[in-house]
Amino acid sequence: MSQRDLFDELVSKITDPIVGLKVQTPTPCKCRCVIARIAEGQWLNVPLICTSCGVERGRLSYETFKFIRRVVEIFGRPTQPIKLKQGNYFPKQFPHDAGAAEASRQPGPEGAQ
Repeated sequence: MSQRDLFDELVSKITDPIVGLKVQTPTPCKCRCVIARIAEGQWLNVPLICTSCGVERGRLSYETFKFIRRVVEIFGRPTQPIKLKQGNYFPKQFPHDAGAAEASRQPGPEGAQ
C-alpha cells in the first residue's frame, strides 16, 4: 500500500459524510433561495449555509443530524436536496432593529386606541 493510499483512507475517515449535502428549507433566505448546504461544524453544531448568498441559515437538530448521517451510511449520498420540515432545524435568528421595536411600544396620540 502506497503512502498516497494511506493518506486517502485517513482523509475519508476524518471527513464527515454529510458535509456538502444539499437541503431544502421550509422558509426562504433573504435572497429568496430555499436550498442550503450542510457545512462542517463541531460535533453537533452543524450549520446550514445558503447556496446562493453564503449566509448561515440555521443549524440541524440533533435528531435530524443523526438520521441524515445514518441514511448516508446505509444508502449513500443522495443526489437531490433533502427536504427539511420546520422542526428539523433551528433557523438563524437575525437581530431586529431596536428602534423599530421601541417605536411600536410607544403610545399613540391621545384619544387614539
